[in-house]
Amino acid sequence: MDTLQPSDKLICEFVDGTCKQHPERTAVRFQERSLTYADFEALVNQFARDLRERVASQTGKPIKAGAFIPIILNRSEWLPIVIHGILKAGGAWVPLDVDYPDSRLDFICLLYTSDAA
Repeated sequence: MDTLQPSDKLICEFVDGTCKQHPERTAVRFQERSLTYADFEALVNQFARDLRERVASQTGKPIKAGAFIPIILNRSEWLPIVIHGILKAGGAWVPLDVDYPDSRLDFICLLYTSDAA
């Protein structure tokens, strides 16, 4: 069986290929929770779909390729799902520290999300 080489593929292509090759293997483990590649792929696809629909419904336009999408999220099993979902939706993720003051987070989010569509 051919294996995908990370250097030969975009990260989304590499992860998607791994999900298809090894759906039963563990993809994400955080504390007591783990997800198989099949579960991970399903959650990523749902998140990417929801993100595209949300941006389109709020702006009337699709996500621009490479648009910056801020993430304000503590470490959890959801972080790789959200990151991969943003990439799969065509965006680029911007990590923000959950400990930033609310006013700073609001400003940064406004700055980035105004250019998402």
